[in-house]
Amino acid sequence: MKKKEIETLFKKTPKKGFYTLEKDGYLFVLESLGLFKYGLLSVIEEKGPLNEFIDRLVIHNQYVERSYIINNEFGVVLNRIDINALELLLDEIIAFFKDNHIENICLHCHQRKDLAFFYNDVNIEISCEECLQEVEYKEHSSHLLRGILGALIGCIIPTFLFIISRHIGYLIAPVGILYGLLAYYGYKKLGYYMDKKGICASFLTAVVTMFLGQSVRYVYDVVDAFQANWKIKVSFSEALGVMPGLINGSVLAVGLVYLIYILVFLLVTYVIVIVIEKRKGYHFNVIEKL
Repeated sequence: MKKKEIETLFKKTPKKGFYTLEKDGYLFVLESLGLFKYGLLSVIEEKGPLNEFIDRLVIHNQYVERSYIINNEFGVVLNRIDINALELLLDEIIAFFKDNHIENICLHCHQRKDLAFFYNDVNIEISCEECLQEVEYKEHSSHLLRGILGALIGCIIPTFLFIISRHIGYLIAPVGILYGLLAYYGYKKLGYYMDKKGICASFLTAVVTMFLGQSVRYVYDVVDAFQANWKIKVSFSEALGVMPGLINGSVLAVGLVYLIYILVFLLVTYVIVIVIEKRKGYHFNVIEKL
């Protein structure tokens, strides 16, 4: 389905790839899963022949790849469905809910209340305002280890560029910017959320990988020195072994200058990204009623 087709039936949300629908008093969330797949989600009471209906959806509907009900969260995974087939499927689901007196309930308290869609930067929730007022004071916590892994993966490219740019000074600026962007968004991608500890952890990850990159640059400087002064080819491992005795204060000072330049660009990039994200409402438990 194309976005324009989806938006003829569903309402677009601030969360990329998420859409909402209120039809006949029932609330649904549509999530784009990529590779022509979509997830249709709702929060409902578990009663009646619900399990049989879920099994029937998978067996009889060619577009339904999987369906489930877990902790009142009803979900259907759709594959290569078109907008007309999706509308027919929604009518079938709503008709079943009505016939069995199944109603939407709050995701948090599992009670029938005045429900609405809420956007909290992590996902779109079907909830009541009373529960969201309580949740609003609990800041989302990112997954630290997964986030650091994401930042490390993101820092591979700028670290590689930093190492090969030891003879090309003008690459320092883009390397610093790349460190900032890829560390930040790498952490956010795998850490699920960017909070204060995520900002600190991803920034420190960028700094650590930057120093590791500079250490590798020193080893290659030793390789270049042997080649330039004595016409001797040495391997990386051999240069690593003799490096401590050859690197003096002046060489360290030159490397420090490069690190300071990159740190400046890294810091400026972080400040700009954080300001932009805060203006978009992507930080620190911002909850918006849709």
